[in-house]
Amino acid sequence: MTFRTRCWCLGHMRDKCELENLINGQTHICLNRARCAQFNDDHQSLYSECDKVVEYRSELKAKVNNEISSGKLHQSIPQGRTQ
Repeated sequence: MTFRTRCWCLGHMRDKCELENLINGQTHICLNRARCAQFNDDHQSLYSECDKVVEYRSELKAKVNNEISSGKLHQSIPQGRTQ
């Protein structure tokens, strides 16, 4: 999964993240509770049961499987293990 540890939003990379300009010079009052960066819900941003995380992982898995099927990616199996 791709996410940026500065904003914790799924799919964000440094060059696409707009948080840089929002944080510099701003103060933060910490309420000491987890908040989801995807939906602002009361759970951590990468919570495995978050609807957005479930959707993102499902789409990512489909894309990877498609790339494996098309021959663009190759799945390697560690020596001594079977699939």
